[in-house]
Amino acid sequence: MTINLILTRSLKGVIAEFSFINVSLSDTLWPDTLPQSPLIAGYSFTRGETRHLTNMDTGPDKIRPKGEVGVQKVTYPIIINVSQKSDLRNFYRVTLRNGEKEFLIRLAREAQFSTVRFLTPPRFSPLTDTKWRTSLDLEVLPI
Repeated sequence: MTINLILTRSLKGVIAEFSFINVSLSDTLWPDTLPQSPLIAGYSFTRGETRHLTNMDTGPDKIRPKGEVGVQKVTYPIIINVSQKSDLRNFYRVTLRNGEKEFLIRLAREAQFSTVRFLTPPRFSPLTDTKWRTSLDLEVLPI
């Protein structure tokens, strides 16, 4: 089941409608206890490939369309503390069943949620005794 939240406001006889996110009740959201935006340094995305290359015995490769929407790859770096590291591990292992399930997150400079899933487990690099730089390799799933 999907819920569309609509806010209607009457202003001197004029009705304005504002449409909000379209979220299924079964969707998993990125935890509030983790950073809600990535670091600018290290954040990257790659547009999805929408063509299929076939090697030919002779001559140039044959190029055919694979689809209209490719799967976008995103590197999402964050800095977290020890308790957030535990939250992220729990989210990945338990909630997402070792990265098997997809979840909703707001990507950098995006107003709406994107449906993503992990490509690889989170990578942790210590910055101090209590801070970790974490890199998340995600793929954005087409709607």
